[in-house]
Amino acid sequence: MKKHHYLALLVVVALSSSACGSPQAKIDPIAIMESYEAAWNTKDLDAVMEHFAEDAVETNGAGTFKGKDEIRGIYEQAIEIFSQDCGNYQVDENSATYECVDTIYATGAVFGERYETVFEGGKIKSNIMIGTFNPVIPISETTMPIVLATPTPLNETLHVIINDDMAISGMDAILYLLKHPNVEVKAITVAGNGEAHCEPGIKHALGLVALNKSQNIPIACGRELPLAGTHAFPFAWRMRVDDLYGLSLPEGGSPSSLTAPELIASTIRESDQKITIISLAALTNIAEALMSSPDIVDNIQMIYIMGGAVEVNGNVSPMTGVENQFAEWNIYIDPRAASIVFNSGAPITLVPLDATGDVPVTTRVYKTLEANRSTPEAGFIYELWTTNLGIIQSGGRQFWDELTAAIATDESLATFKMFELQVVEEEGPESGYTKPTTGGARIRVAVSADAERFEETFLNVLNIP
Repeated sequence: MKKHHYLALLVVVALSSSACGSPQAKIDPIAIMESYEAAWNTKDLDAVMEHFAEDAVETNGAGTFKGKDEIRGIYEQAIEIFSQDCGNYQVDENSATYECVDTIYATGAVFGERYETVFEGGKIKSNIMIGTFNPVIPISETTMPIVLATPTPLNETLHVIINDDMAISGMDAILYLLKHPNVEVKAITVAGNGEAHCEPGIKHALGLVALNKSQNIPIACGRELPLAGTHAFPFAWRMRVDDLYGLSLPEGGSPSSLTAPELIASTIRESDQKITIISLAALTNIAEALMSSPDIVDNIQMIYIMGGAVEVNGNVSPMTGVENQFAEWNIYIDPRAASIVFNSGAPITLVPLDATGDVPVTTRVYKTLEANRSTPEAGFIYELWTTNLGIIQSGGRQFWDELTAAIATDESLATFKMFELQVVEEEGPESGYTKPTTGGARIRVAVSADAERFEETFLNVLNIP
C-alpha cells in the first residue's frame, strides 16, 4: 500500500487574455499560461478563475468538475497545498498540451501531471489530465550510502499468505518475502479494490513470482468494491499501477480458479502449520474469508497489517479530494472490512503510519540499492524506484509495506504498544480512522521502527543469491 501518493492532485494551467473581448485577436497561449501560473503561485484564486469559461469542464485524477463553481470549490483547497512550474508547451491553434511539476508546500514532495487544454474565446473550455510523470531531481554527489550487514535469520520458517494491491511499496515487499530464506509464501491475493484492478494486478503478481523463479504459488483476486461504501483510490493512481509504471515483468503462469477469499480460507484450513497473513492493502479479501470460514482463526499465527494512523495524522487528505485528516488509505478503502478483521479474534499486529514515518525512502537508500543490485529482484526494485525517483527525492514516500513485511520476519525492528481500537465505519471526516477507543478491539501496534537496521535487512535480503 499505502500508502502517501500526490499524483491525484488536480492541477490546471489555463488561459486568459486581455483580448478576451476581441474574438479575432490572436491568442498567445504560452503567455496566458504563464499568467495563470503566476496567479496560482501567489494563491490568487479570483485571478485563477478568471481564466475559465462559465461552462468549463475539468477532468483529472480526482474526477470531473463542470462549471466554474465546481472547479473553484476544489481549487480553494488545492491552491493552498502546492505550487506549480509548467512548461513543455505544445500549441495547436485553440488547444495546448503541457506538463506541470508541482511542489507540496508542507513536505517539498514533487509530482508531475500532463494536461490538454482547449480554449474558446480566450477562456478555458476544457482541461483534461492525459497522464502523469515523476519529475527527476539530481541526486547530490555527497550522498553517503549505508553499509550492508548480514540479516538476522528467523528461528523458524514463516508460512505466509500475502494480500496486496501491486503498487510500488507492495511489490517491494512481495519480492522481499519471496527472497527471504526463512519465508515460504503459500499464496498471494490481490485486493481488487486497491491500487491495481484485478486483471493487471494478477498479471503483476504472476510476473513477480516468475521473476523470483518460484513455483506453485497460487494467485487470486477478490472483489473490486468495498464491503460497504464507495471509497476508492484516485483514478490516476490506479492507471499508473495498472500500467506497471511503464515497466515490464516476465510472463507468469495461470492464476488460481478460486476467488481470493476462497484461496485464503482453503490455504489456512489445509495447512499443517499455522499461517501468517501479511496484508499490505485493503482488508476486504481477509474479511470475506473470515466471515465465510470463521474456523480458520484457529490456524492463523498472526495477521500483520499495514494500515491505519493511531496517534499521527492519516494520509487521506483534501489533496486527493477527500475531507479526512485521520484515515490511512488501506483502512479507508474498506472500513467495514477492517472492523470485521479487527474484531475477528485473530491475533493482529498493526503497522500504521506511526511506525512507517520512521522509515522514509531516501536517496541514501536509493544509492545503496544502485550499488547493490546483484539479483533480478533487486534490479527490478531499482527500476521501480528510478521510475518514481522524484517522489523519493522529495521525501514523499515511506517504506509502508516493506517495513510491515520486515517486521513479520524480525519483530526486533519495531517497538510495540497495545491499543484498544475502533475502526470508524460511518461516512464523514473520520471515516476509516483507527481510533483509540475504550472497549475497542485489542490490537498490538508498532509505534516506532529502527530505520538503520530495517534498511540493512531489506537490502541484504533482496541481494541474497
